[in-house]
Parts: sequence; C-alpha cells; structure tokens
Amino acid sequence: YSFVKAPDKKAWYDDYPFNVTPPTDNSPFYFENRKFKNILSPGNYIEGYTRFDGQTILTCLFIELLIAASILLISAIRLERKKKDLGGWMYFFFIGMGFMLVEVSFTQQLVLFLGHPVYALSVVLFSMLLFSGLGSSMAGSVSARFSMPLVVIVLAAFLAFQAFFGIPLIRNWTDSGSFLTRTTIVLLFLAPVSFLMGTAFPEAAKRLFDTGRDESLGVYWAFNSFASVMGAALAVILAILSGFTVVMICACACYVLAALLFPGSSNAPLAD
Repeated sequence: YSFVKAPDKKAWYDDYPFNVTPPTDNSPFYFENRKFKNILSPGNYIEGYTRFDGQTILTCLFIELLIAASILLISAIRLERKKKDLGGWMYFFFIGMGFMLVEVSFTQQLVLFLGHPVYALSVVLFSMLLFSGLGSSMAGSVSARFSMPLVVIVLAAFLAFQAFFGIPLIRNWTDSGSFLTRTTIVLLFLAPVSFLMGTAFPEAAKRLFDTGRDESLGVYWAFNSFASVMGAALAVILAILSGFTVVMICACACYVLAALLFPGSSNAPLAD
C-alpha cells in the first residue's frame, strides 16, 4: 500500500530494506532480494530464505579470489628485475578485465535467446574462443594496416553498440527459427568483437619483444590473469547492482583505457 501511495517510486525502492524491484532481461536476478549495502547485516534476510544465499557466496568468492590473486600478483612483481612499467601493467590488466566482463555479460544475456543456460555458456564460450583465436593469429596482419590503439577503440565502439542496440534487438528474435538458426545468429553477432579482442594481447606482447622487454612478459601476463579472475566475479556483482548494460559499459571503458596505454604508444611509453 505504501508503494502505491508513494509519489516517487524510485525513492521508495531505494529506501525499502530489501530489493523488490521487478526483474528484467537486463537484471534477471529473481531471487536476489537483499541489497549489497546490507550484505553484512545478519538480520537483513527475508523469512524462509537461507542466510548463506547467492550474494553471500559471491561476496565470499570475490574476497577469496582477491586475496589469492593478489598474493600471486605481488610475487610476480617482486620477480621483476627491471624498471617497473605501470602503464604496461595496466594495459594488460584492462584487456583482461574487459574480456571477462564481455564474456560473462553475453553468456547471461543470451540465455533466453538460446533457450537454456548450458546452451548459452557453450555457444558463447565456443564463439569467443574461436574468433578471438582467429584474431590472435591474424593480429600481425591487422596491425600492419591499422594502428592497434585505433583497433581497440573500434572494439570499444562495437561493444557500446551491442550493449545499447545489439542485445535488445536479439531479445526480439527469441522465436527466430530453429536452435541452429539462433546459434548461427549468435556466432555472427559475437564474431566481430571476439576477433578484435583477440588482437589486443599478441600485438602488445610482440611490441614488448621488439623493444627488448620480453623478460617482463610474465609480469604482464600475471596482471592479465589477475584481472580475468577478478572480472568473472565482478561482472555478476555489477550486474546485480546495476544490470548487464552497465557491465558492458565498464568493458568499453576498460578497452578505451587500454587503447591509451598500448605498450610503446606515445601515451604510454615503455620503461627502459
């Protein structure tokens, strides 16, 4: 009754102790009734729901991954014997984070279109690994024609387009033919961005070899792995808080920052 009488519905949702906003395709978390700001409040549970719910598990997982990955990352940095290259480190961090945010977002958002979470996971992983692998194998040819920072910026633009227009369009094609037809649509949908994402790592690694920084490649790889591990949990946390469109926007931001930090570019010179 108080909701019906409330003049500002958004303010009412914000003030209510539980998350009772209607689930949408952008935020399809039907059973996540608690708010993250109350995650540590022991009495903030709806009667009948377990206290060790999905958000609690996700938060614990994120903390565990953060601690474990941080220890390994610090160990990798300590093995670095040359001058520290923060710009290069952050480049590999951002492309790792961006890749994982995109992967988790597409996997979840294509569940309804493909009909089952297992189908979505299988098709999205297959598509992204296949086409990113092709991108990696052809990265040299791409960089010979185009500046790699420009390629990464184009990738960010593709992701923004898919976040605001591509995914909503696909949601309207839920009844578009057989499973094979829908799988083909997903393959074509993911091919361009996956191909471009695949070019980002090998070309940066090649630049490191060309400039004599190959001994540091393990540290750069450590930053990339750290971001990938953390990104898997962070993507779901962001989606619960703000929806998958925000997750995609964050992925775009990661790739824009990566373009500015591309190893050897005028914006991010490699350390000597």
